[in-house]
Amino acid sequence: MATTHPTSLAGFQSLQEAAEAICNLRYDSLEELLRHIQNKLYWDSESDYQRGREKLSNALEDASELVAPVILAIAAAWQISKPFMLPPPPPPTS
Repeated sequence: MATTHPTSLAGFQSLQEAAEAICNLRYDSLEELLRHIQNKLYWDSESDYQRGREKLSNALEDASELVAPVILAIAAAWQISKPFMLPPPPPPTS
């Protein structure tokens, strides 16, 4: 049975717009997002392996592993830019 995966992200007119919004995150937040993506790819790989989809599982596992150097590079960018960042605004009060 085929599953449905979305081809767009809610709240964005295009994937390019979504990518720009994601890349505009502060680098520590971008690092966190990339770690979540890495974990999701890994668990999807495990799930597909359990379903007998070995090729798909291997491809997703490879993708998960390839995200690691990107995470390290963004973490390095955060350490460089961190001293120049303004503190986040306080949460709104009710």
